[in-house]
Amino acid sequence: MPLSSSLPFAAAIGLTLIPGSHAAVRSSRPVARVAVDSIYSLAVDSTAYREYPYVYLLDEGVVRFEPNGHETRTYRQVIQILKPAGVERWAEQSISYQPDREKATVNWMRVVRPSGEVISEKPTLSQTSDVAASTTNPVYTQTKVVRYSLSNV
Repeated sequence: MPLSSSLPFAAAIGLTLIPGSHAAVRSSRPVARVAVDSIYSLAVDSTAYREYPYVYLLDEGVVRFEPNGHETRTYRQVIQILKPAGVERWAEQSISYQPDREKATVNWMRVVRPSGEVISEKPTLSQTSDVAASTTNPVYTQTKVVRYSLSNV
């Protein structure tokens, strides 16, 4: 059975964390067109992975250290959704960071069909909030969490 063109990809995260920066989280304008000959050509046949709700087509992390001590961490993931449980896992994303020491930038987050057609260009909702202190061991931290909702996953 061939791969159905109705199964979406959650091209979930293009994220850069830059420790040492003091800026808020921001989301830049996503790319509206995805090259057909890109990573999406590695799509799997869903019948060959019946037991999995999703598969990673790309899971990449790059860490760069500068001579001045600054560090940049960039993560990219491309996930193929195979079952409704995969939708539950990838439709909502959250990213935590320390605003006094880090800057988190979401470069892109979108949902794409295997044909390269963009279903959702960007998250439909993003919300920044403080992380609540633990009730068992309350310690103050300045951790923020940004939650993103992707539609049409």
